[in-house]
Amino acid sequence: MKITLVLLKSKVESKKGFPVVVNLYHKGKQKRITLSLFSKPEHWDFEKQAPLVLHPDYDYIFPEVIDLKFKIKELERQKEMDFTKIEKYLKGDYNRAKNSITDDFYKFSDMLIDEKKKNGNMSNAKVYNTAKIQLMKYEPNLNFDDFDYNLLIGFVNDKKRDNVKSTTIHNYLRTLRAIYNQAVLRDVTEDKKPFTGVFKGLKVRSHQMRKKYLVLDDIIKMEEASFTGLMDYVRDLFLLQFYLGGQDLIDVYNLKRTDVENDRVFFKRSKVVNGYQFDLRATKKVKAILKKYKQPDDLFPGRKDFTGYETFRGRYGRYLIDMQNRLEIKVQPLGGNLGIKVARHTFANIGKRLGIEEDMLRELMGHERDDIDNFYKDRYPEEERDLAQLKIINDTK
Repeated sequence: MKITLVLLKSKVESKKGFPVVVNLYHKGKQKRITLSLFSKPEHWDFEKQAPLVLHPDYDYIFPEVIDLKFKIKELERQKEMDFTKIEKYLKGDYNRAKNSITDDFYKFSDMLIDEKKKNGNMSNAKVYNTAKIQLMKYEPNLNFDDFDYNLLIGFVNDKKRDNVKSTTIHNYLRTLRAIYNQAVLRDVTEDKKPFTGVFKGLKVRSHQMRKKYLVLDDIIKMEEASFTGLMDYVRDLFLLQFYLGGQDLIDVYNLKRTDVENDRVFFKRSKVVNGYQFDLRATKKVKAILKKYKQPDDLFPGRKDFTGYETFRGRYGRYLIDMQNRLEIKVQPLGGNLGIKVARHTFANIGKRLGIEEDMLRELMGHERDDIDNFYKDRYPEEERDLAQLKIINDTK
């Protein structure tokens, strides 16, 4: 059985656009299931077969499409062949999830991990898998019916006996909670609120939770310092992270020459899976750095696969600390090592101190819409965004 979800572009387009359909193929037979979902071509990502964030009904259609894709994966795993049952299930009339493989917490986790890998979100996939493995060490077999407070508090105590740090246990629980919440959202299990009270005693001290940042004087130190070789390369990437809205290292590292056009740098954040694209000004400082690198396709040298990036990120972190020590830079507010997220937090902190509107900061930093209610429906004009960016990074066009 082959099951595909697509936007069906026919000759006639309705006012709502074209319909989202599911096509079924099996041994020469085929069936098309029409759903009450529509999109115009300009609001649809045909590569991922999902709505773009610009879709006017994005808040409704995106969760519906994700749910359909999840159901399709489940049907494929179970090798369901009955067209009628499949149609009823996809339309919500055939409830078989409660007695399916998704009763198994670990198999459901694997589905989420697989989704993240296919969407290119390898870092989150790795975090989810680590938390899953740690829980499996404590409880090898686990159904959602047995996922409760007693299980989790037992897991916490087991990790404490192994002298695992409270911050690490806290992170495991946060990840497990994210997996559980996805199961609730997809109607795999009811929310029995198993995490209530579990985090008690694992509170991270407030200074550990404060986001680290630099003051502008330390950014200027970096700009004026004379480096060569890999240290120079690391400095350039860190400054580009800052200049370009505090973008994540992976998104700057993977920039291509085709992502820079007409004095704009175009991004699709790796953490965002819904296809949202945004752009920032290629300011004088940005252009000065880009001119140093003559790669024919990728802007910056280095392996671009997941393993290659992970290896580079480790070296990048070590070189940042070395640069911090050489320039006697103090990370705010309470010290610590210069890390790969500091550029992002620095951009946000300087922006706030300059009185830049919070929504403007979010837009410059490329926050995904799922985190902010309806934020990207009304974007700021390009000129206003540019002025805010230039003000924060102390640059000119």
